[in-house]
Amino acid sequence: MFKRSIDLYLKKYFDFKSETTLDEFYPVAIILVLINFIGEFLTRGTERLAIFPIDNIFGIVFGLISLFLLIPTLALLVRRFSNVGFSWRLFVVLLVLSVIPFIGWFARVIVILIVIQAAGFARNVHLNIGNTTWYKK
Repeated sequence: MFKRSIDLYLKKYFDFKSETTLDEFYPVAIILVLINFIGEFLTRGTERLAIFPIDNIFGIVFGLISLFLLIPTLALLVRRFSNVGFSWRLFVVLLVLSVIPFIGWFARVIVILIVIQAAGFARNVHLNIGNTTWYKK
């Protein structure tokens, strides 16, 4: 299951339009969380624990891995938003809001809730702001 999910994740590197099932999403999300945890431990955790005196190397490697995984991760999240029934515009707005202090926590929680919720529940939610429809009909 993990191998198939990772293969699809990397094959759909620039694919922002197709679908992502939960079977494809969750294994990749688990692996990305583990990569992030290990990277944070090796770059920031080493300052406190002093396990590795050369933590700049880990920072560079983790930065390169993060840059490599940035586009497929964004594509995965946009496809998941689309599956749940929301437009990619809402994802972009929440992504921009997530970097603003205090507001960012709420935006991140909304992204997490939207990504993991079932498609049937999301179809009952309509977000219309001005002339822009944030919910894909």
